[in-house]
Order: sequence, then structure tokens, then C-alpha cells
Amino acid sequence: MTNMTRIRRTSALLAATALAFTLASCSGGQSVQEACQAANDAISEVNSNTNTAIRDALDGNADYAELFTPAQEAIAKAKDDVKNEEVSAALSKVSDEFDGLVADLDGLEMPNPDDIDPTAPDAMEKLDEMQAQATEISDKLQARAGSLNDAAQEYNSVCQAG
Repeated sequence: MTNMTRIRRTSALLAATALAFTLASCSGGQSVQEACQAANDAISEVNSNTNTAIRDALDGNADYAELFTPAQEAIAKAKDDVKNEEVSAALSKVSDEFDGLVADLDGLEMPNPDDIDPTAPDAMEKLDEMQAQATEISDKLQARAGSLNDAAQEYNSVCQAG
């Protein structure tokens, strides 16, 4: 085989590869499986961040909404990484629900019972306030949990079907 024949074959192969890449780029260039893998990598981080956030918040260490910010950022990164329209639409629903959760919890803090002096005259009042705040947080989490779960199930269905 001459060098000219090799060059032609190599050029034809490169042209075919370039054409395939161009066509893939026009259609988003990402299969459902590839898009789900990219999103799942970020979602693993979300799950880890969320579990840590809940643990910290229950310990009275921070505002709930602030604790979910790293998870919220991980979902945003996943949305940026996903180019497949079907997966992107399902992931956007998860993102919207998570953003709603953060908005619902904005400004809420789990009071720390260690901050209450049991001998103080207003100790029972502070305990009642603490219980009311804990109930508000629980109610908001439960209200959002259903729609967040539905969005996550839709995302999972898209990924499993792809």
C-alpha cells in the first residue's frame, strides 16, 4: 500500500469521524446513558451533601437553606453537563423542586435546646417556640418531599428507559 493510499484512507476515516461528530453535536451529542451518567455523578454528590446538611441542621449548626446550597450547586453543575434534551428536562424538574425546597427553608434554623436555661422563667416559652420551629421545618420538608420524589422518579424512569 502506497503512502498516497494510506493518506486517502486516513483522510476518509477522519472525514467520516468529523461528520459523525458534527451530526452528534447537532443532536446534542449525548446519549441518554451518557447524560444520565454525567448527572448521576453530580447527584451522588447531592445525596452526600444533603445527608450532611440534614445532620448539621438537626444539630442546630446552621440555617437549613444555607446547608443545602452545595447540593443545589451540584445539581446546577449536572444541568450544565447534561446536553441530552430528554434527560435535561427530567433533571430540570428535580432542580426546580430542589430550588423550591431551599426557598421553603430559607431563614429557618433548628433551635439548639442547649441554648435554653431550664431554670429561666421563660424556659417553657422558649421550648414551645423551639417545638413550633421544628414543626414548621418538618411540615415544609414533608410538603416538598412528595413533589421532589416524583421528579426524581421521573428522572430515574428516563435514565432506565435510555
